[in-house]
Amino acid sequence: MWVMETYWALGAAHFVALGRRNVDLVVIMHDNTVYGLTKGQASPTLARNLQPKALPKPNIQDAVNPIGLAIAAGYTFIARGGYAARVQHLKELIKKAILHKGAAFIDVLQPCVTYDNIHTYDYYNKRVYDLQEEGWDPMVKSPEELPQKAAQALAKSYEGDGRIPIGIFLINPNVPMFEERYAQRLPNYLKVPPVGNPLRLTVGL
Repeated sequence: MWVMETYWALGAAHFVALGRRNVDLVVIMHDNTVYGLTKGQASPTLARNLQPKALPKPNIQDAVNPIGLAIAAGYTFIARGGYAARVQHLKELIKKAILHKGAAFIDVLQPCVTYDNIHTYDYYNKRVYDLQEEGWDPMVKSPEELPQKAAQALAKSYEGDGRIPIGIFLINPNVPMFEERYAQRLPNYLKVPPVGNPLRLTVGL
């Protein structure tokens, strides 16, 4: 399991690589829209023209959509979780992500009570709704269904009507894990991974 804050400028390349390989792990992102550990600068998930109290002027950059990036990167389990006010919901998402075979991503809405006076608990409590309670089925039933399902999940990830969706956006069990693909080239890979093999050096003179 890999837990990251909203330091996309440092971790985005690794994030994309994990998704496209479909490595069997869970990425949990603490999405608090500001850099809460370094005095509240705008993070890549802060929308343009917003000005939390730590910023001298409004943010001039557009926000990254973590759900959209995860879809494009190829994550096979993609979800958005609540926060300290919705512990049970987030716990269930984490359990499902861990049990999923493949690359899983959870975007966790996390208010920064010190530096972000916009995205507060009250802000989220008034806007959050559960995708599954409204009937969204995230399952991709076949590879042919993926383009349409991914487009629908992407559309749902935006806050078009002022509401913020949480829950599971996409589950795609049709993609083999990186470990399985690698085992097709090295049949004993899953039994004896490279780290357990003796090291052989060939020196040319």
